[in-house]
Amino acid sequence: MRPDFFINDASADRLEGDLRVLGTSRLIPEDDFRVTDEWLLHGWEFMMRRIMMAQIQDDLREVTQQLSRLGLDLPDDDVQAYISGPAIVIDAIALY
Repeated sequence: MRPDFFINDASADRLEGDLRVLGTSRLIPEDDFRVTDEWLLHGWEFMMRRIMMAQIQDDLREVTQQLSRLGLDLPDDDVQAYISGPAIVIDAIALY
């Protein structure tokens, strides 16, 4: 959900349990991917989002390496700034 769709104190990190979703969905085939800049950098201008996403991808690699030093073993190829297929992306309009 876009950050500006939440009401009052609600936010994406407070979603728990079973919810009904009203929205649209897109399938991402196995050999394809979807960039996540529209969610991670919501409200930013298009070219700035693309520039920042290149930096975010590099930063994610560094954070993953630092977390492994702390004993949190995250696969290097699993922490990305994009969604790789096969996957389904649901653009939610409402959650009940």
